[in-house]
Amino acid sequence: KQENRIAPAGTLKTWECYFDRRTQLVVKGRGTFQLYQSGCSGPVLLCLHGGGHTGLTWACMTAKLASHQVQVVAMDLRGHGGTCTPDQKDFSMATLISDVVGVVEHLFPSTTTSRPSQTHEDSTPSSSSPSPPVVLIGHSMGGALAVHVAASELLPTLVALVVVDVVEGTAMESLPHMQAVVRNRPQYFGCVEEALAWAAQSGFTRNEESARVSLPSQLCVAPAPLAGLTWRTRLEDTCPFWKGWFENLSPAFLSAKVPKLLVLAGTDRLDTALNIAQMQGKFQLALIPSAGHTIQEDEPDLTSDVIVKFLKCFRVGNLQSEVF
Repeated sequence: KQENRIAPAGTLKTWECYFDRRTQLVVKGRGTFQLYQSGCSGPVLLCLHGGGHTGLTWACMTAKLASHQVQVVAMDLRGHGGTCTPDQKDFSMATLISDVVGVVEHLFPSTTTSRPSQTHEDSTPSSSSPSPPVVLIGHSMGGALAVHVAASELLPTLVALVVVDVVEGTAMESLPHMQAVVRNRPQYFGCVEEALAWAAQSGFTRNEESARVSLPSQLCVAPAPLAGLTWRTRLEDTCPFWKGWFENLSPAFLSAKVPKLLVLAGTDRLDTALNIAQMQGKFQLALIPSAGHTIQEDEPDLTSDVIVKFLKCFRVGNLQSEVF
């Protein structure tokens, strides 16, 4: 049985330990999106977090990727982390797709077909050089979002799709139980250490280092007259959108016209359509059974390894398979 340890107080990790820069990107008409970025050359790995998380869920994985020639862009989606939009509670798939496309369009203007019309602050203006290839990587809600962005064909330089621990069958089956799960999680914590202890005990995050960098970004000061900390994103607000995230996800995933990798904690998560497609070789499958649902936090090294192996297999950017 894996032990979930909590380190002494005062050992919280900050984003600077894992990323080169944090950017506040202003996208006209959509809001200000907080991005964590690492690297300056190679393919762009655009990482989309799950519900309630932030871009820092990818922190430990990003550190492992530092030895490869890739750029990591981990964004806080609307209603999460440091991102601020006109409607923080609009989690519809259409809105989230437009957010992602808007962010990519601004960072790499020729990446999309439409003319960039955004402005942005606190970051270096995009160069006129050819846009780098883009790899979408998404976990849970972010995985569904990555699939729908890929299926929309709104990113012409998209070259690969990585989906972490979300499939239509199991997601749709779990919807009736998810509201109870959300209601039953603690709503308030006296301090960050209390939240970290809960995360370890409950299995919310199995990796101590990941928890110490990711979990604090998911919390904020509770409103008066309450004391302590509460969740920055109320998952109850996302409930009306769950069905729209996951319905028809499998056919959308299979329709994406780029190489695809599905990373799961176990084969029991595969639904019938994906089982058949996987046997037909329509996508690559990687299993990390030592992880829970948040695979990239629980096993960041293994997650990085399977992604790099996948990208090398399809010769994405300068990543090429080793010669044995």
